[in-house]
Amino acid sequence: MSFNGEILFQIVDKQEFFDRASKDLGFEPTKTISSKKASVLGRTSEQNIWLYKVAYIDEHDLIAKAEGVVDLLLSRKEVIIGLAKMFERVELVLNIRSDLGQIGFYLPSSLMAKLSALGLNVGVDIISFGMASD
Repeated sequence: MSFNGEILFQIVDKQEFFDRASKDLGFEPTKTISSKKASVLGRTSEQNIWLYKVAYIDEHDLIAKAEGVVDLLLSRKEVIIGLAKMFERVELVLNIRSDLGQIGFYLPSSLMAKLSALGLNVGVDIISFGMASD
C-alpha cells in the first residue's frame, strides 16, 4: 500500500489552555491553533487546538510511529485521563493521504490494547485522490 500522513495527539477546547497542557504533559506541541487568531487562509477556528504531530511515510512507519506516540502518552496516562476530564476533546487522529482509490491497513492488537488503556477516542481521516486503476 502506498500512503503517508501524520499521527496527531490533539486537545481541543473553547477555553485557552496551551501552557497548562504543555506543562502537565511535559512536552511541547508541534502546533497550536488559537480561536483568537486567523489561521489557514485567514480563517479563524471556533476552538483552541493543541497538536502534537508525528509524520509517517508508509504503512510500516505508521505502526512504528503510532507505537512511539502511544508509548509517550502511556507514560503520562494519569495526566491524559485528567486532561480528558477537563477539556472537550482529547484524542488521537490518524491522517492518511494516498493516491489509491482504496486504502486498507491493520493496527496490531498490542497497539489497540495500549490505546484502550489510555481511554482516548481514535479518529481516522483519509484523503484519497483515487488515481489507482483496476
